[in-house]
Amino acid sequence: MNLRPFWLFFSFISIALGSCQSKLITVKSPESKLKPTEIIYILKNPESKIIPVGIYPPYKRIEEYVIAIQPAIYPIEAAISKELSKHNWNSVVVERIDEKSPDSDYITYTDYWAWDFKKYMHLLVINYHDADNKIVYSIVSQGNTAGMHNYPNPEKQVPLLINKLTEQ
Repeated sequence: MNLRPFWLFFSFISIALGSCQSKLITVKSPESKLKPTEIIYILKNPESKIIPVGIYPPYKRIEEYVIAIQPAIYPIEAAISKELSKHNWNSVVVERIDEKSPDSDYITYTDYWAWDFKKYMHLLVINYHDADNKIVYSIVSQGNTAGMHNYPNPEKQVPLLINKLTEQ
């Protein structure tokens, strides 16, 4: 029995499914381990950005492709807070930056969505700011830029990004 066709098919499927995975990209990392303040504030983003169907831009150029801004598609701040609590980091969601304590660190995020057969989050950027408002850590979850994806969404991506953040 010739197993070559089976192995070729299996290899193709493995490559195809592996290429569907989102990438986690560290854009900026701290010089030393993050030492979060007692409470981390999460600044709620009231909007989501939309990119065109069939366009899969890399994170560095994503803003060039935004075609619409709409009210937030998903409460990502709640997902971030939930994941932070799993790592024993205390967080509070705020609507405006002036609602946070001036000596506390905070997190901001931006989400970019597109539609294929269904809505999916092509890119999520999470920025960790120190009390001086400087971004000290920035991470990105980016869908595959070749057009093959597994319909990334906050439920899949936020835990991966927060794990990466809390390991710093």
